Amino acid sequence: LESQSTSTVIIDDIEAETFELLLQYCYCNDPELTPQKIASVRCAADKYQMTALIQLCDAKFPHLLTEFNFCLLLAECVRFNLDAYVTQCMTALHGQCGIYARSIVKTPSFLEMNVETMKLFLQSDHLMITEEELFDAVLRWKQHHTFAVENNRCNECDTDAIVDLPDADDSPLDAEEITPIECGRKRKRDEDEDMMGTTKRRKLCEGESVRAGGETLDILKEICPFIRFGLMNGKYF
Repeated sequence: LESQSTSTVIIDDIEAETFELLLQYCYCNDPELTPQKIASVRCAADKYQMTALIQLCDAKFPHLLTEFNFCLLLAECVRFNLDAYVTQCMTALHGQCGIYARSIVKTPSFLEMNVETMKLFLQSDHLMITEEELFDAVLRWKQHHTFAVENNRCNECDTDAIVDLPDADDSPLDAEEITPIECGRKRKRDEDEDMMGTTKRRKLCEGESVRAGGETLDILKEICPFIRFGLMNGKYF
């Protein structure tokens, strides 16, 4: 018998979880539209011309738009270029969401917004929050991104395993001589050598932190034009 040939179709522009939700809708009529996934599902439904699912997303979206989900939804809608949903988000700031601006800037998703999304948010004239409070929130956002960049770069310093091989004249290593340290694993020769290695790694990460700080400072410069410093109390400075 001839073996049946199989072919694999690669879909590289849709996340696996999103595609699974599409299949769940097709077979069970229940796509579980959550704030985390509604934008990606709506984008995929438009790609595959699933009219009923598009209508379901459009009906569900306004009900998910609360002060607790606002930043997450806005960021996802910007990410997937859903202009109509972005407009709904900005319109919501004129009403209920704008009233709870103080709660919005305290949500974890506020800290996760990218520069483009943050600019959109700061352009609103309907945020019920003082400019000082808003700028403080932006500074926390900047610090969050600074920490994320520094952490990622320091992790890159630590990911490579370092093992010092014995010289030709050295005796074979015993298991007790292999000691885990901060940056991978290496043979422990003596405390002075270990201290020297730790110092070098610290200096390397500090150097990366300086560069990371420069990058996030540039991010803050992009945001500052949208802060209305003229509305702030002079005592703030």
